[in-house]
Amino acid sequence: MHRLLCLGQLSLVDGSGQPVSNAAAQPRRLALLALLGRSAPRAVSRERLIGWFWPEADEERGRRSLNQALYALRTELGSEEVLLGQRDMRLNLDLVSCDVADFENAMESGRPEEAAGLYRGLFVDGFRLSSAPEFEQWVEDERRALVHRYAEGLEALAAAAEQRGEPQTAVGWWRKAASADPASARLAIRLMRALVASGDRSGASRHATIYQTILEQQLELPADPAVLAYAEELTRAAVSGQPSFVPEPLVARGESLEVGSGAGVGVAVASPTVVPASSPPALETAAPSADRRRPRWRLVAVTALPMLGAVGMAAYLGTRPGPPGGDGPPVVAVLPLQNSTGDSTYQLVGAMVTDWVTQKLAETGLVRVMDTRTLLTTQGDIRALATQTGARFLVIGKYYRLGDSLEFRTQITDAASGRILSTIDPLYAPASEPTGALTVLEERVTGALAVQVDQRLNNWTASSSHPPTWAAYSEFLLGMRDFGRNRAYDSNFAHFARAARLDTTYWQARLWAGISLANARRYPEADSVFRSVAARRGQLAPYDRAGLDYFHNGFVLGDREASYRGAKVMVELAPLAGHSNWALGNTARSTRRAREAVEAYSRIPLDYGWGAEWAVRILGESARAQHVLGEHEDELANARRMLARSPDDGWARTTEVVALAALRRYDKLARRVEAAVTLPEDSGTWSPFSPGDLLFQVAQELRSHGAPTDTVQRYAEAAVQWYAAPTSAGLADTVHLLGHARASYGLGRWEEARELYQRLMAVNPESPEFVGGVGAASARLGDTVQAESTLRRLMAMQLPYPFGRPARAAATVAAALGRRDEAVRFLGKALREGTGRYNEWHAHPDFLSLNDYPPFRALVAPRN
Repeated sequence: MHRLLCLGQLSLVDGSGQPVSNAAAQPRRLALLALLGRSAPRAVSRERLIGWFWPEADEERGRRSLNQALYALRTELGSEEVLLGQRDMRLNLDLVSCDVADFENAMESGRPEEAAGLYRGLFVDGFRLSSAPEFEQWVEDERRALVHRYAEGLEALAAAAEQRGEPQTAVGWWRKAASADPASARLAIRLMRALVASGDRSGASRHATIYQTILEQQLELPADPAVLAYAEELTRAAVSGQPSFVPEPLVARGESLEVGSGAGVGVAVASPTVVPASSPPALETAAPSADRRRPRWRLVAVTALPMLGAVGMAAYLGTRPGPPGGDGPPVVAVLPLQNSTGDSTYQLVGAMVTDWVTQKLAETGLVRVMDTRTLLTTQGDIRALATQTGARFLVIGKYYRLGDSLEFRTQITDAASGRILSTIDPLYAPASEPTGALTVLEERVTGALAVQVDQRLNNWTASSSHPPTWAAYSEFLLGMRDFGRNRAYDSNFAHFARAARLDTTYWQARLWAGISLANARRYPEADSVFRSVAARRGQLAPYDRAGLDYFHNGFVLGDREASYRGAKVMVELAPLAGHSNWALGNTARSTRRAREAVEAYSRIPLDYGWGAEWAVRILGESARAQHVLGEHEDELANARRMLARSPDDGWARTTEVVALAALRRYDKLARRVEAAVTLPEDSGTWSPFSPGDLLFQVAQELRSHGAPTDTVQRYAEAAVQWYAAPTSAGLADTVHLLGHARASYGLGRWEEARELYQRLMAVNPESPEFVGGVGAASARLGDTVQAESTLRRLMAMQLPYPFGRPARAAATVAAALGRRDEAVRFLGKALREGTGRYNEWHAHPDFLSLNDYPPFRALVAPRN
C-alpha cells in the first residue's frame, strides 16, 4: 500500500516507506495527488482539475493531459481503483493512505494527540508549481487552515494537561502551539503562563523576548503590548516577590497593531503562517535591501488587477437619488488614464488616479460620478458606456515617463460631442511615488469642473484623509483583487492590514481589514478593528462611514436595524452603485423588508462591472426575498437566470427546485432534482451545496405547502439515505453529521436524530444547534426531562456574538414541547440578536405548527 505524505515535504512512499521515484513522482502528478488527498473522501470535478493544473490549455488538450496523468498514476500505483470516479475524481484511501486525511480524521474524531503526531510540518512545504497559479493559491489557503487546525489541537491538549494538574506536559503542548503560530500574542501569553505555573519564570521572560524578536525583526510587526506588559510584570514580581498579573491580549486570535497617530488605535492583524527560510515567498513585496532606489510598489503592481480602492468597492455613483441622465447634478465619468510610459509596471497608476479623483468629486455633493469599478472592469468602449449611462462630462488623460518623474496630462470633455471643455496644466510626480500628484490633480480637476457646473466647487476642501502612499494603495488593491472569491478572507485581510501598516493614515484599509475578518467569522478581531476605525470616524469619507455602520452593526454586533440604516445612507450617497444596493438588499431582506430588497437587487446592473461578476449571487439573494413574498414564479425566473449564467452551480439548482416545490409542480420537480443530485458537493461557494441538502430543502418546502405525504416522504428519505452513506461508513465530518441529523429529524426519526445530535454535542458541546437538536428530539420522544434540561442550558448560554443562535435553538425545543407562545418569544429574541435566516422558518419541522398562529405570522410577515 502506498502512502501520500503532504504534511511537511510532499512525497509518495511505497509499502516499505521508501520514496517512489517513478512517473507518479513527477511534480504535477504529485500535486494532483496532494489535491485529491486533501479533498478526500470528497471528489473533485475533472473540470476543476484541468483548470488548476493546465490553465493555459484548450479544452481538448487539457482533457488529454489530465487523462495521461491519471493513467500514469494508476499504472505506477498498480491499480485502476487508486483513483475512483469518471466525471468527478476521488482518491481511494483504502489503496493510498494520506497523512493529511488521517490528520483531519483524528481531529474530527477527538484524537488531537494522534493528529499532532501526524503533523510533520506545513502542508506540502516548499513545493512549487509556478505554472498553476490557482493551485498555488489553494495550497496557501489550505496551509493556513491546517496550521490553525493543528494549533487548535495543541491548545486542546495543553488545556487538558492543565486541568489534570500536569504543568510540564502543558508547557510542551503550549510550546508546540506557539511554534506553529509564533506571531500569536494569545499563544505567547498562554505559554508564558504555563511556564510560570511550572516554576520556570525566567523561561516565560525568555519567550517574551523570542516573541518580540520574531515579530519585529523577522515579520516587521510590532509586538503585542499585552505580551510585553506581562514580561515586565514578571520582572517586577521577581524583584518584589509579589505574584504576577496575567493579562490577556485584546484580540482573541490576532495581534494588536498600532497603526494610528496620536493616542494610537490598535488594529488586529492576522497571525501569519511562518514559511521556513528554504521556501521562497509566494509574492515579493519589497525590494532587496541592497537596492533602496528601486520602488517597492513596482514589484506588486504587475500582478494586481484594477479592482478599486476608496471608490472601487464603495462604488460611488452619485450623491442624490435619481437616474444619472435625469434631474439633479450632472454625472461625471473619470475614465482610466492611459499608460503612455511604455512600462507595464505603471499600469495601476491610472486606476488610482481614476479612483481618488472620483472620490473627491463625489464628496462635493454637486456632481454625481460614475463608479470606477464599473469603468475599470468593463470590456469594450468605455466612452460609449459612460455616455449611455448618462454622463455629461468625461475626465480623460494620459501619463508619461520623463526621467525619474511621471507627467500627467488631463482634459475635461463633453461626453456627447467629445469637444474639449478644459485642459489641465501638466502635473509631475516622482516615478517611485505617483501619489505625489494626486492632491493637486484633484483640486485642478474640481476647479475646472466648477467653471462648467457650479462656482461653489472652487471653495471645495477635501473632507477625508490625504490619499495613501502608493505602496499602501498597491497592497490595498491586492486585497481587493480577489475579495470574496473562494472565501479567501484571511488572505484579503493580510493585504489590508499591510496597507494600514505602510500608511498609518489609511483608515479605509483598516475598515476593509475589519470587513475581511467579519466575513471570515473572526468576530472578536473584527470588532476590535471596527472600533479602532470608529475612533477615527471623522477621518473617513462619508460613504465609508456609512459602510462602517453597515458592516460593524450587521456583521459583528448583530444589530440588523442599525446595519440597514447604514446601507440606506450608502444608497443615498451612491444611488446607482452596485455595492450600495447590494448592502441595502441584504439588510432589507434580513429585517423583513423583502419588497425593498427585491427592488434594491434589481437596480444592480448584471451585464458589466461588479454586477456581472456577482450576478449569480445577486439573483440568488433576490430569489430568497421573492420566496418570502410568495412570488414563486419570479423566484423561479431568477433561478433560471442563475442557471443560464452558471449551469452547474449548486445554489442555482437548489433555488430552482425549491421554487418548483413551492409551486407544487411535481413532475418537473422530479426531473430537475434527478439532474441536480448528480452534481458534486461544493463547500467553497457563497452558498455551500450538497445533494443531501438539496433533497432536504425540497422535502421541507413540499411539506410546508401541503404536498401529498408520500411525495414529501420520498424526498425526505432520499436526503437521509444520502447523508447516511458517509455517516455509516465512518467518513462523515461535522457538516455531514449535521445534515444527517436534520434530515432524520425532518423525516420524524426522532431517536436516530437524537443520537446524531448527541454525537455532534460530543464534538462541540457549546453549539446551540447541537444542544437544541438533542432537546427537540427528546421532546418529540416524550423525554420532557431531557428537553427541559437542554432548554435551560440554551437560555443560560452567553455567547459573545450570538446572532440569535441560542434563542432560535430554544424556540425549536419550546415548539416541540407544544409551547407556541414561548417559541415565538424566543424567535423574536433571535431576530433582535441578528439572525438573518428567518425566511426558512416557515418550512422548519418544529415551526410548521406555528404557520397558522397569528403571533408567529405577525413576527415573520414582510414589513412592506
